[in-house]
Amino acid sequence: MKRRSNHAILGVTLALLFPLPAFSEGIGHPISILERHNAAFAAGDVDAMLADYAEGAVFIGPMGVLRGHDQIGAFFTAVAAEFAKPGASFTVKQTEFTDNVAYFAWQAETADNIYELGGDTLVIEDGKIATQTLTLKAIPKP
Repeated sequence: MKRRSNHAILGVTLALLFPLPAFSEGIGHPISILERHNAAFAAGDVDAMLADYAEGAVFIGPMGVLRGHDQIGAFFTAVAAEFAKPGASFTVKQTEFTDNVAYFAWQAETADNIYELGGDTLVIEDGKIATQTLTLKAIPKP
């Protein structure tokens, strides 16, 4: 997927609003995975996002239960397309890490929706995202 200029702006915004602590825990640690995941999201790079998911990963959210790279990738492709439109913003409000779990709460706005609140939880097993949940409150724009 091509990097677009608004993705670069979103990436800079994420880096400024969501500074992660310096870490030495390693590539499969929840902090490392979340950092890579959010950088790939900001770049609109679905392949890079999927690289951190286990082959049999499960993603549970308002869209139902998605299983594996094909279904999760289709979801992220649609999300990347929405956030590629001009004027998109994404702000991380809170991050928490413990053992093999990463959590982050966020707000966002796109040309299509206002996301008043979103929350993601990532469960890491063997250095990959095994399970992710998503909760959000989205208001479609008229």
